[in-house]
Amino acid sequence: MNKISQYTKTIVDNGYVRLNYQIPTKIITNALNYSLIQQQSLSSTWLYKFRRLFNGINSPTFRHSFPVDLSPEIHDVVTSVVSNHKEFFQDLAGQDGILVELSVLLTFPGASEQTIHSDIPYGSLNDDPITGAPGLASVFVALQEITKDMGPTLILAKTHLPEFHKTIVPTTQETYNAEGELEIIHLDQGNEDDGEDDSVVHNTQGNVQFTLEEVQNSAILCNAGESYIMDSRCAHLGGANTSSKERAVLCFAFQRKHDEKASGFTYHINSDLEGKWQVKDFC
Repeated sequence: MNKISQYTKTIVDNGYVRLNYQIPTKIITNALNYSLIQQQSLSSTWLYKFRRLFNGINSPTFRHSFPVDLSPEIHDVVTSVVSNHKEFFQDLAGQDGILVELSVLLTFPGASEQTIHSDIPYGSLNDDPITGAPGLASVFVALQEITKDMGPTLILAKTHLPEFHKTIVPTTQETYNAEGELEIIHLDQGNEDDGEDDSVVHNTQGNVQFTLEEVQNSAILCNAGESYIMDSRCAHLGGANTSSKERAVLCFAFQRKHDEKASGFTYHINSDLEGKWQVKDFC
């Protein structure tokens, strides 16, 4: 196997990786301000209001995900991450990897905890035969400090692997609607009737399980400008926002040029950007 980056090894083994890099404050502040202005502008439109009422994600009133333009503010964030991790992004998608996701997730105070879910079904894309990198990986950039009470992302390690998915996906897989709202993977919880422990979350066969403490300890807390990258097959959830401020995250993803599109929520991008930007454009 060709030499691959340590970040690539980590995401292949664990399903996600945190980048040891912090984007400069000015770039992050500009991107946060831009995102909040965009949300305010969109919130006055009927289409946006309609999506809030019928959006398939948990707590749609308080959890807003919307595509953004590749404005100078957003472009600076993506460039800062990619240009400082060229080797990693080349492992993930190659120089010609296509930008397939560019959106902002705002989780407002009052948002409830999401159901544990995976953004794409297992087996819908192939791992890279040379690097072992996932067919699709999502980048999350914290646009401000994210503390435990703001509802950080919780990612369950190694749930991108077949031993987790083979027993759970066929019996719980749901469809996406026309807007691409995410597919939920529900995990059974034990109860007194079947003699199982309520403190354990497991898949339908019980082959992979996590205690509730392990789930809560999987929260990704961040300083402003920090990033983490997740194999899109990983089981994860957004936590409850019990704080007094919104949580703002920029999400983007590149996919290898030769791969087909997978069903899922990850392809959240404005139509005028589809197929027009590649990894090499941000290096």
